[in-house]
Amino acid sequence: MPAYNPFTGKYYELRKIKPKTGKGSKTKNLWNEPKTKRSLWDLVRCKMPNKTWKDLERKVAKMLGGQRIAASGTGAIKGDVQHPIYHIECKWGKQIPKWVMREYIFLKSIVDDEIWSSASYIDTVPKTILKWYNKAKEQAGDKQPLLIMKPKGIHEEFVFWEVEPNLYAFTTLKKFAERYKKIHGKEELNE
Repeated sequence: MPAYNPFTGKYYELRKIKPKTGKGSKTKNLWNEPKTKRSLWDLVRCKMPNKTWKDLERKVAKMLGGQRIAASGTGAIKGDVQHPIYHIECKWGKQIPKWVMREYIFLKSIVDDEIWSSASYIDTVPKTILKWYNKAKEQAGDKQPLLIMKPKGIHEEFVFWEVEPNLYAFTTLKKFAERYKKIHGKEELNE
């Protein structure tokens, strides 16, 4: 049975031989190239990891009732999640500015359940987030753009969108999905 060698990125057949020295009771493992050639697709299909950003896109799609778009940057459909109302872009990792965590701490400090989002004017929002949002806005067409962000190491997702020109709202994905279900009456979401 062929085995994958992560150092070379190739498949090999594993075979055992007896050493020439000694009594021959031990066996060694040697890597030999397989007799049948494997395509690049076989290699990719067998070893494609389930990336965290894909998990984020799947979670957003499930919570808002959309569908994840595979290879979203290359196809005709733009956005990471296909949704009837929203154009959704997802960002994950260390690239998320620290401003997101400051806004989250502010949201957590609010005790009132009626307040579910915070608002920020354009001059307080980091340029990176505005750049991502404006790109999503260009691609959105007639849909409302949403920017979903998940900082690395944080177990919460955040939603950023424009309420009116130069005024932006920020909340958690969980609160946004609850609000979406109330407005659109879709109880089957997030189950």
